[in-house]
Formats: sequence, structure tokens, C-alpha cells
Amino acid sequence: MSINSRQKGAAAEREFCKELLSLADIKLVRNLEQTRSGGFDLIPENQAQAQSWPWAIEVKRYASVTDSKIHGWLKQAVEQAELADKTPVLAYRADRQEWKVMLPVGQWNITPVPRGVEAYQWVTVDMGLASVVLAGSLNLQTTESMHRR
Repeated sequence: MSINSRQKGAAAEREFCKELLSLADIKLVRNLEQTRSGGFDLIPENQAQAQSWPWAIEVKRYASVTDSKIHGWLKQAVEQAELADKTPVLAYRADRQEWKVMLPVGQWNITPVPRGVEAYQWVTVDMGLASVVLAGSLNLQTTESMHRR
């Protein structure tokens, strides 16, 4: 991966984080381990939340988006999520377009826990709905952990 490609990826991750913060007050930061270990892109800034955060978010920003690119990105997101025992999420944006976020339907406990890209049923949503889903899981995780104490 070239330096420009890494810089563009880092800029996209920061852009996505900023938008999610403005919509749902979720403060995510770049996962600095991603380069060394091939992990997913974003984690909660709060370490306590990071432990229970169920999502492995992969962020992509390209001039244009094709079905072929999306399929490759989903494959990468799923592989990284499964290694971390998390739920994959793909966030992507093409030039002059809004962010799109792909969430597996199984995260709503409609389907059994799948393995591999084809095993998931995906839904593509805008940032507004994605922020509600992501924030809802964060609030649920935080509330559950508080009740356990």
C-alpha cells in the first residue's frame, strides 16, 4: 500500500468518525493496530467501551464505487471481524456522494451467526440510521455492563 493510499484511508476514517460523532455522539478513533495486525479500522476512544464494542468497522473512500469493489471490501470486513469475534460493518463513500454503511441483518438476531461474506444478508443504510444502530448497541452494552456491577 502506498503512502498516499494510507493517508487517504486515514483521512476517510477521520471523516467518518467526525460525522458519526456529530450524529450520535460516538467518539471513535483510528485503530492503530490495524496496520501491524491487519485489523479493522475504528474503535471507541473510551477503553471500557472498546472492550464491549461489538462492531468491526471497515472504512473505504474511493473516487468511484462498483459492486466488485464492495464485494472485496465486504470480504475484508468479514475476515477482520471474524478474527476479532465482532460484527462486520462496511462504511464507504465515493466522490461527491454521501456515506453508505452496510450492516449485516444478522446483527438483529434474525439469522444464525454466519461465517464468510456470502453467509451474511446485508442492508445498506445512510449515516443517520447507521448512527442509531451503532449508538444503540453502545448504549445497550454500557447499560448491560452497569447492571452487572
